[in-house]
Amino acid sequence: DVSTHPTGIDLETRSCLHSQGSCVDVKACFHFTVHPTTYKPVIVLAYRFEADAERRKLGKASRVSFLGRNATDQEHEYSSVVTLPAQGVRSCVKATFKLQDDIKDKLRPIPVTLTYNIHQIVRPHV
Repeated sequence: DVSTHPTGIDLETRSCLHSQGSCVDVKACFHFTVHPTTYKPVIVLAYRFEADAERRKLGKASRVSFLGRNATDQEHEYSSVVTLPAQGVRSCVKATFKLQDDIKDKLRPIPVTLTYNIHQIVRPHV
């Protein structure tokens, strides 16, 4: 489940909480189920948001930069981990990106991709 807020971007409206400019929150929620239901692992997922990937492949600059990203992330990326404590329990994460001030391409959408993988499984003690 992935969503953005706001769903549309108004470049005239300054929406960043702690800086000048227009910001968008990207939210992703995860949950899992396993069989048998008596198996109760804790799963840690590594995830990454990436904005404007196709544009970057063409050698063009990204139109956004993620706020609070890791030092190893490029400006158009945000990565972290999320813990799923039990099956059926929903865990959500959020990242915020800021539009660059001088973007020229204002008409094309800014696609955001989410990739994730299992980083760790903590098996229950029996």
